[in-house]
Amino acid sequence: MRTATAAILLFCLCTLGGCWTRTLAGESYAAAASIEATFSSDFDNQIKAIGGVGGKWKILTDAQYDALILRLSQRREISGPPGWKPGMVLTDAWGKRFHVAVKNDDLVVWSNGADGIENTSDDVISPRTFNGKLP
Repeated sequence: MRTATAAILLFCLCTLGGCWTRTLAGESYAAAASIEATFSSDFDNQIKAIGGVGGKWKILTDAQYDALILRLSQRREISGPPGWKPGMVLTDAWGKRFHVAVKNDDLVVWSNGADGIENTSDDVISPRTFNGKLP
């Protein structure tokens, strides 16, 4: 009887954990998509503010990222995690800043997901149509 109860409990925990992970990924995708959409709506001005963008991917530093989020949140509402307000560091569901990379007229925003490792299946990427390896 104890084995059956333990198996049911383990199944429930794994099932709930999977749902929880999907919810976190959904929240992170909403935030990444919000950053990408707001940036894209004012692309030229954001590129000027960042500076030094050319034909190679430029990944924003933490300071550049924080300044970008502040600028974007002054333009329109950005989707952040519960309790997030403009002026706070915007992080993914796992407490890490999103990565933002720009080149020429291209932009990608991503989170390394729950495992924290870049270019794995749990990464959250916006736009979803981004093809290729992350910068």
